Amino acid sequence: MHCDRLLIGVGNPLRGDDGIGAAIVAHAEQTHAGAWATLACHQLLPEYAALLSHYTRVVIADAAYPTPDMPIGTVRCVPVQPAHGSASPHHLTPATLLGWTQVLYSTPPRLWLVTIAGADFGYSDTLSPVVQAVLPAAVAQCAACLAG
Repeated sequence: MHCDRLLIGVGNPLRGDDGIGAAIVAHAEQTHAGAWATLACHQLLPEYAALLSHYTRVVIADAAYPTPDMPIGTVRCVPVQPAHGSASPHHLTPATLLGWTQVLYSTPPRLWLVTIAGADFGYSDTLSPVVQAVLPAAVAQCAACLAG
């Protein structure tokens, strides 16, 4: 049976809160086992356009630097629209990846970006206490988007 929903966790688990994407995937695999396909990766890659074309709903979970309107520990979910134009494969945005999926495969999924404002992006293989505390809420936000 093919699952039509995909959760992608982006980030480096050896850079503190940047590892929240992988942590979300690991947590979701325990709490929502088999509900969706999952992928943990360090960054988005151009070849993921082919992968996205096989799904109807996709969530990309990633860390973000805190800002005045997004303080540490904030979980934010925004729908992503396809962006067309050139992009560097060294920094591929979810919108550009979705645009490539649309152009190459004509079947872009609905896509959401869930970001979590981190506190510590230094060398560490653990999340900061604030980000660890919001992990269940971040997984719940991803689940809500994937559920439709």
